[in-house]
Amino acid sequence: MPGRLVSIDVPSIYKVAGQWLALPRPMAWCTPDTRRALAGIRKEVERRGGRLLLSDLFHDRTAESGRPSSFGACSGDGMHEAGRAFDVDLGALRLPLAEFWALARGFGVVPIHRTPDPALSEAWHFECRGSHQRVYDQHASKPAGLFRTPYLAMVASATLAAGLPHDLFIHNADEARLQSGLIRLGHDIGGIDGLIGFRSMRALRALALDGLSLEAQLSGVEWWLRGMYPAEYGDAESMETALAA
Repeated sequence: MPGRLVSIDVPSIYKVAGQWLALPRPMAWCTPDTRRALAGIRKEVERRGGRLLLSDLFHDRTAESGRPSSFGACSGDGMHEAGRAFDVDLGALRLPLAEFWALARGFGVVPIHRTPDPALSEAWHFECRGSHQRVYDQHASKPAGLFRTPYLAMVASATLAAGLPHDLFIHNADEARLQSGLIRLGHDIGGIDGLIGFRSMRALRALALDGLSLEAQLSGVEWWLRGMYPAEYGDAESMETALAA
């Protein structure tokens, strides 16, 4: 099982002997809230006469070889590697793209473009950003730092929160994950850099977590996050039931 991700059984664009297949197992992993969102979106699309077929979901950088080719797979670092992005077959939706955008937003899923134009590259790409949008927003207000763009900061936050490795934090992943959690809880610590400085300590003090070990601080921040974002720590069994409904 990759990190803290959960498995998902969802239809894909791939066929064998004319039969649609589920998304291949190496790609069929995502965060709990992404799985719940996909279940809801799939149900609504089918209710409107379309089909939700995925061409891509999770990217495992340690096992990139052997992935089936698809017309919609993204390349490079991104939310796919955190189990928070997926690519859809736009034609199978049988919905105007603008209508699908509105439907998806109702489940916390957003596109990466500003206009619903199916001719745009990556028009098929959608993300369930969850609380990591707050990391994007904080880095957008303070562009100088470790990341070239706020988007890459959000990707790092989501990747670390999923318990997956990130190239920029090989030796201080726990510290970076702690900072990610503090930002997602609403604390202004200046961004994720893996160095616990004054502002990070001030935030920990506000949560009554200062003076504790790093492990205890992580557990404490995780407790606060679970209370604020319960969908991101969803019950896998109930989501499996929702997906099958």
